[in-house]
Amino acid sequence: MPKAGTPYSSLPDSAYWGRLMKRLRQEGGDASSLGEKFILDSDRVVSFGSCFALNIIPHLLSRGIEYCKGRDHFCEFPDLYALDSFSYSEYSCSYGNVYTARQAIQLFGDPHDQALLDYQNASQPIDGQGLLDLRRPGYPWLAKTKDDFIAKRLYHRAAFVEVISQCTLVIFTIGLTEAWLDKASGACFPVCPGTIAGYFSPDRHFFHDFTEGEIFEDLHQLKRLISEINPDARLLLTVSPVPLVATMQGSNILEANYNSKSRLLLACRRAALEIQDVHYFPSFELVSSSILSDASAFSEDGRTPRPDYIDKVMSILIAPPECSQVDDPLIQQGVFSSSVPQKAVGAWVLGECEESRLDNA
Repeated sequence: MPKAGTPYSSLPDSAYWGRLMKRLRQEGGDASSLGEKFILDSDRVVSFGSCFALNIIPHLLSRGIEYCKGRDHFCEFPDLYALDSFSYSEYSCSYGNVYTARQAIQLFGDPHDQALLDYQNASQPIDGQGLLDLRRPGYPWLAKTKDDFIAKRLYHRAAFVEVISQCTLVIFTIGLTEAWLDKASGACFPVCPGTIAGYFSPDRHFFHDFTEGEIFEDLHQLKRLISEINPDARLLLTVSPVPLVATMQGSNILEANYNSKSRLLLACRRAALEIQDVHYFPSFELVSSSILSDASAFSEDGRTPRPDYIDKVMSILIAPPECSQVDDPLIQQGVFSSSVPQKAVGAWVLGECEESRLDNA
């Protein structure tokens, strides 16, 4: 006689919404089964992504986990920190917020060809100030000449390659499908030209809404580019839970937000399933569902996650100290430094996103 039950009978409580909610409420919010702990004490981390990606940095440093910082102009000219409104000084390198997968793969472009291409198609003269880099529109130090523009690009690329070569884990928090591109080169900008600085040109700039397939291919290319520099580095993908500020999709912002986030989720989950050493952490799901709290995970504006809720999400992502697998001698010897200027520490949660300026466009 067949054994009673169905394939569902042997599933854990975490596979059932009702049982999981009951356990979370009755056991003080133990959410250990809601996400794998990918970050270990032995890791050396590089990160980039949308504004939400900034939240992980202070949690890493507070645990003594190495956050790789490349050399940049902020280290050489400390006065620049006071002019940094868009988080360029806070990430591993001074790339600012990286909202799309296309932006991410552009970080790896051929140094000389990409620098010249950016000068030709992503620079704009600002009267009396210098050359604006549309790929870094809020960067506080403008180039003065073509040679200076290219030199800054090469400097930035070398610093980026250096941190990728040193890390064990790359974290990419992807936030948007909507983007503005250059018609001639295909360069992808963090925000529509003219929003932060410079000007919008309909003859040069066009809107594109990336499909799930395009995002997946870009993520696949991203992992290949990381592996070319550092074959041992893992890639951790996560989707920003922060809603869109505005949309060009032609629908209302609520529909557009879930339309975009759905494509990002599908592409990231597929990448984690199909690409070696690519993993996925459900930050979007944990925050948008408010499953870790009786109250909303968002502040009154309905867009900014509450700091106390972010703490709960990070406690799921980062392994407790006893889970660390190895003692890294490079960290013990001080080869990698986790020191970050105090100005940057104070700005992590408060830093402004380029995308937020669309409210005033």
